[in-house]
Amino acid sequence: MIKVKNNRTDSLIDDEYLKALNKSETNRKERREIKDIDNVEKFLVEKYADKFKSLHFEDLSFKEQVKYFNNAKMIVCAHGAVMSNMFFCKEGTKIIEVTCNAGWPFFNKISKTLELNNLKCEKNDAKQIIKFIKKNGIQ
Repeated sequence: MIKVKNNRTDSLIDDEYLKALNKSETNRKERREIKDIDNVEKFLVEKYADKFKSLHFEDLSFKEQVKYFNNAKMIVCAHGAVMSNMFFCKEGTKIIEVTCNAGWPFFNKISKTLELNNLKCEKNDAKQIIKFIKKNGIQ
């Protein structure tokens, strides 16, 4: 069971010309994050103990990211780019996606194709996320 945390944004474009063309780089103000994530983490530690890890994927190598998504039975994360790692999950993996008011449907299509169990928590509030995990989490 893993929970994905965000902590920074890294620019992956070194070329000045390409940087000028990139209109999608953000200043983090619009970044999707789980609100009051520390309370969600505390609940997960209490519920899953040593079967739980909280990770900043920005700090992990690609190989480590693949390993964690491939071995997780449940993933809790805010809707965003880290979900592209769904391609490495095993069939039936539960992905609790905190939507953060983002409604892009392509993760639904990927989940269906890969036979993953993508569950959308539409309320980005620690109490509601915990309630959602209690209802839908792994036992």
